[in-house]
Amino acid sequence: MRRSEREIKEHDRIIDMLNQNKVLRLAMINQGKPYVVPLNYGYEYIEGQFIFYIHSAKDGKKIECIDQNPYVCLEMDSHHQLIEGDIACQYGYHYQSLIASGIGMIVESAEEKKKGLSLLMTHQTGKEFEITEAQTENVAVIKVIVESISAKEH
Repeated sequence: MRRSEREIKEHDRIIDMLNQNKVLRLAMINQGKPYVVPLNYGYEYIEGQFIFYIHSAKDGKKIECIDQNPYVCLEMDSHHQLIEGDIACQYGYHYQSLIASGIGMIVESAEEKKKGLSLLMTHQTGKEFEITEAQTENVAVIKVIVESISAKEH
């Protein structure tokens, strides 16, 4: 990270950022070209490992991309506020941002699908839902195991 003074290193602050945000952007490779899509998510942090869960249709571009190349990148940003100045060079922007890279995979087991969908719904709504196996049958769940993560703010 070029501007190390802006780096957020504390995991508690990164978790706060994840809890406040509701949308991430999932970047994948589609036939050799970048493809990015905004999505809702749920996540867990277990023994120093971030794992994200994303809901998807069973067919479509996201599924095809992950089947072709499992390497993905996640991005989210928030706390946007313009910094004004008297001249153009004095303007700037306040923000927080997070970028993570890892391996995306399509969840196969109904139990893990239920877990992922439950985490997603709790994160999005603040409520706990019981997800049934029948509810998992017509959807896909994408799991992203994070290999690296960085966050910064200005």
